[in-house]
Amino acid sequence: MNHKQIRSAFTLIELLVVIAIIAILAAILFPVFAQAKEAAKKTTAISNAKQMGTSMLMYAGDYDDYFPIAVPPNSSTNTWRTGEYIDTPSDWRPGLTAAAYADRSLCYANSIQPYMKNYGILAAEGGVESSLKAIDYSTATKPVAYNSFTMNGFLTMASQSEVAQVSALPMVWMGYGKSKSKGFAYANPQFTSCAAASVPCRWGSQTASGWMWVNSTDYNVSNASAWYYGKGMVIVRADSSAKFRNVAAVTDGVTWNNASNPTNDPFNRYVAGGIPVSMLVCNGLSCYFRLDAEFK
Repeated sequence: MNHKQIRSAFTLIELLVVIAIIAILAAILFPVFAQAKEAAKKTTAISNAKQMGTSMLMYAGDYDDYFPIAVPPNSSTNTWRTGEYIDTPSDWRPGLTAAAYADRSLCYANSIQPYMKNYGILAAEGGVESSLKAIDYSTATKPVAYNSFTMNGFLTMASQSEVAQVSALPMVWMGYGKSKSKGFAYANPQFTSCAAASVPCRWGSQTASGWMWVNSTDYNVSNASAWYYGKGMVIVRADSSAKFRNVAAVTDGVTWNNASNPTNDPFNRYVAGGIPVSMLVCNGLSCYFRLDAEFK
């Protein structure tokens, strides 16, 4: 009687072929999975930004069509808190005065919370965490908020009727670069030369210069690239429409990305990695964020 031999294992060649096939499939699929994950993050960021923009318009609806305050006053010195990071939430740091907490509650990131009802919306996934070196976060009396989106500070206390093109002017954008500011909000750009707090620090009321973000030092971030997802960022217009748009098409540090149209890109020159080095100015203020900008 003949007995058949039953093979119960792969040969070395067969095993290597299987491994090679798996490696090829992994090389093909992993980038696809990574792109899908990045796309999902971008979609969530657009949704969060849209909710933030909608909340700002709801705020305006309750305050005679005036946008929120980008930079709150300092009631103890009768000045404006220009150039300051503002706590989000306004009272997470212990030891401040009641007046200081009240001032901070007027900042846009805090004042729109009754409409947004979630500080988590201020953040976008994928950013590099940025914290202020001089702050002791371990003493926080409540969870701090992360901020990926910043307000166009030229809109502070401005009327919607003052905006030339509400469907084009940025209201909320990723003005921190590719970072998430831990516990603090910041308007970018913003008026930095305002008079006493008794005079509104707003469009048309000040002879002011704009804050120009040009490098990582200004924001104390670990990665100042303007590229948040892919090679772009999320921008919400003054009508609350939210979209992702590409920026920094050329990164040689010399070529203007908006040579033919000053309202085509937040910044005009970038270096490698999408890091901005300058912002185009029109009559002393950033062209891209001016309320009277005429977008092409």
